[in-house]
Amino acid sequence: MAAVDALQKVKEAEKENEKMLEDAQKEADKIVADANQKAEKMIDEAAEKAKKEAFALEKESEEKAEEEVEEKKRAGDEQIESIREKAEKNMDQAVSFIVERIVR
Repeated sequence: MAAVDALQKVKEAEKENEKMLEDAQKEADKIVADANQKAEKMIDEAAEKAKKEAFALEKESEEKAEEEVEEKKRAGDEQIESIREKAEKNMDQAVSFIVERIVR
């Protein structure tokens, strides 16, 4: 009977060992699944952050471009006004010159 008892204990030990292996495999699978889920979340968060930063940079670039356009428009308007003032100053002289040429 001692041999039967020993054989029974070996079988129980093997079953217990299989159970431990199954539990370990399940735990390993859970760890991998959790890691994959965390990695996906980190990738999504990084993509969202990059998207927000890109939007902010685009908005900043548009604002700078608008400021440059306004500055160039102001400079152009000032130049036009300067030319207009010079033309008005010379208008009387030009009219007199033309009238003098026509009268002669």
